[in-house]
Amino acid sequence: KTNGDEIKIRQYGRPDAKKEELFIVSSSNNSINIYFNKTFKLNIFDFNVYNEKLVVEIPEEYYGNLDATASSASIKIENEFKLKKVRLHSTSGSTHINSNIIADTLDTNTSSGSIKFNGSVTANEISAKTTSGSFRSTMNIKADNNIELITSSGSINLDDDITAKNLYARSNSGGIRLSNVYVENYDLQCTSGSIKIDRISGGGEAKTSSGGIKLTLNNPKGDIFLDATSGSIQIELESSLQFTLTAQTNSGAIKTNFTTEKNERGNYVTANIGDNPTVNINANASSGSIKVEQ
Repeated sequence: KTNGDEIKIRQYGRPDAKKEELFIVSSSNNSINIYFNKTFKLNIFDFNVYNEKLVVEIPEEYYGNLDATASSASIKIENEFKLKKVRLHSTSGSTHINSNIIADTLDTNTSSGSIKFNGSVTANEISAKTTSGSFRSTMNIKADNNIELITSSGSINLDDDITAKNLYARSNSGGIRLSNVYVENYDLQCTSGSIKIDRISGGGEAKTSSGGIKLTLNNPKGDIFLDATSGSIQIELESSLQFTLTAQTNSGAIKTNFTTEKNERGNYVTANIGDNPTVNINANASSGSIKVEQ
């Protein structure tokens, strides 16, 4: 970023680049547009490999929209910014946010590549979608309203705190691994992989078709539904929590360290702990065991 009101643009790549291969700048409707056509060329007599990239520095005090689109290239944000609408889309390449970002909305999307947040991200709405690649955040993520994380073929890993009103995460081929989750509502679905959460608040649903579910409920509220089609479920509860439990398995044991009522087969369990339960827990494992400890 720049200290003044200037935009600086630097292009790196082939020293023999033609004029039509250089970046173009235009302006319209109070917007500045920067284009860069990068075409891959193969010359069997040229053994030099050039790292082609376009570096754009925007003013430090700029508070507006940022829209970056890349085709067969990656997008990286290296400095801290406070912006309005941020849109980062890549058709074939990764997207990395390597510094702290504050925005009204953040929309990241890659059709073939990973998405990674190496800086803290704060916004009203946050969306990260990748068709073929994983999503990972090593820093905290905070949204006033919704956080949406979707990977069609890849895992979802959040190493730090995630705070929002609503959290929606879906992985079609890969696990979901979250650290500390502070939300009111959540919807977590995993088609092929396990769901593991260190601590999660609020109420909602966690479902996996092929894999287990392991989580610790921290200040839970309302109704919680846990469903594992092919895998086990493990739940840890606060010692002071008052709750109701309904647990059922088709092929597996149900274990608790508190008093429950069981059917004759022992595969259907209910419990009512405390005089004023604040949460209803429903756990179903079609092919696996269920373990609940308080």
